[in-house]
Amino acid sequence: MVDNPDAELKGIWAHSSGVRNFVGIDYIYATKGDGNNTARFPVKLEKAGQYEVHISYTHHPNRSSNTLVKILHKDGVATRRINQQKQPSLDGYFISLGTYGFPEGVHVALEISNEGANGTIVADAVQFIPSDSPELTKARLPTKGAFKNNSNLNSELNRLTEELKRLEKKAVKIPIILFPGNVTGVVPQADAILFSSLLNSENPYYIAQAQALGAPNVLKFGLEALPTAYLVIGEGTSAWFVGNVRGIPFDKPKIAAAYSLSAQFLGMRFVYLEAGSGAKQNITPEMVKTVRSVFKGFLIVGGGIKDTKTAKALVKAGADGLVIGTLLEQTGGLKKFTEIIKSIRK
Repeated sequence: MVDNPDAELKGIWAHSSGVRNFVGIDYIYATKGDGNNTARFPVKLEKAGQYEVHISYTHHPNRSSNTLVKILHKDGVATRRINQQKQPSLDGYFISLGTYGFPEGVHVALEISNEGANGTIVADAVQFIPSDSPELTKARLPTKGAFKNNSNLNSELNRLTEELKRLEKKAVKIPIILFPGNVTGVVPQADAILFSSLLNSENPYYIAQAQALGAPNVLKFGLEALPTAYLVIGEGTSAWFVGNVRGIPFDKPKIAAAYSLSAQFLGMRFVYLEAGSGAKQNITPEMVKTVRSVFKGFLIVGGGIKDTKTAKALVKAGADGLVIGTLLEQTGGLKKFTEIIKSIRK
């Protein structure tokens, strides 16, 4: 089962739970258009073989009657048009798109698009069920809508949810702060969120539109919003590419300072200078010092920090917090990370 929070989204999508019979906590929808909105579902298959593909959606008269679905199988791409105005035939949640061959491993296997749609399109969840599975007709996960129809199950779900929250708080003694890459990363199991705007993006979606889509869930989940200016420095990283960024050159600290000052005037209390995950070059101490001279809030620096010397120099220049991720994924990374922490605390 692949639910909509795991989908790779392009364009503007909104979350909703207004129409019943959806999988998980909600579904997502987009307006009709020319293919500018797509939801791609990655799947991890333990073995190669034939799989029957099921897709779920919430039906409604305002839905598209010709929603475009592409199945990316091992022999090519199969195209289907589905009528999302009709109630799904499998338990009221899913329809079958047919059986296809898929390779082993992780890959994008299905795409939903608003290309040619004549109404609202919905993306909820996708199932990939082995064609030789005796449980093929039973492979339906319980959904929120299903729990609503059974008070005992609903009560048990609420009890388990509260128990999970209790265990999470018991296991983790420090606040959990989210740093989502998109609206799907706004989840309730946290204390706060870096509510960030990618100020030097050339795509308005990452400056204000994603924030507008995510704000209702921040309120709903009771997360503390930490207003953050997210600035990508340099070029060539995933953050630069995905965010459609006009990268600030590493040797132009005054430009970073100008953005940071504007963020302060806009009421933002945090600035995050991001070189990018696995960056070959880290933010320079000179840039940190220049930003620090004008920005009075909490200054975060991340990307390309691999040793104690770099970390100490950035902290000395004025960084309040460092983001270190790629280093921990490398052999011996935890030891180096521990050394960095000890050196900063001296």
